[in-house]
Amino acid sequence: FARINQVDLLGDLILKAFSNAIPEKTAAGSGPHCYFISYSGVDENDEYWVYIEVNESAYGGRPDSDGLDAVDALVHNTQNRPVEDIELSHPLRIEHYRLREGSHGAGEHRGGHGHERMVKFLSDSTITIEGDGNKYGSWGYDGGKGAPSGE
Repeated sequence: FARINQVDLLGDLILKAFSNAIPEKTAAGSGPHCYFISYSGVDENDEYWVYIEVNESAYGGRPDSDGLDAVDALVHNTQNRPVEDIELSHPLRIEHYRLREGSHGAGEHRGGHGHERMVKFLSDSTITIEGDGNKYGSWGYDGGKGAPSGE
């Protein structure tokens, strides 16, 4: 985590530089904010468990189309684990997992929506959250609006 956020921000800064040089070929800000959430505890069989997820963002609007919704950041290699697998493997219940309405930047071609997940613990558990990007949202360009920051 200590390194990946800086790499994400660097990639987004490169996109911003390209937006000035070749705006007809460049996407708006792509939510380079990454959150690691660690769930852990002891289950009903007195076994220790841990589940770690990496929450991503979305891509900014592109010159000819909307940005992609709820996708991996530019340099990550994480998977979108199915809710059913999480619930079968850990004492967690996913109450909802959906696109976060209003999380895109408005424009002729809007930015992508981020996602939100509501998790219910089914045993005594601990949650740890590490992240960056709660203060500033993604940037827009060419008249498009930036997206709000993460919550």
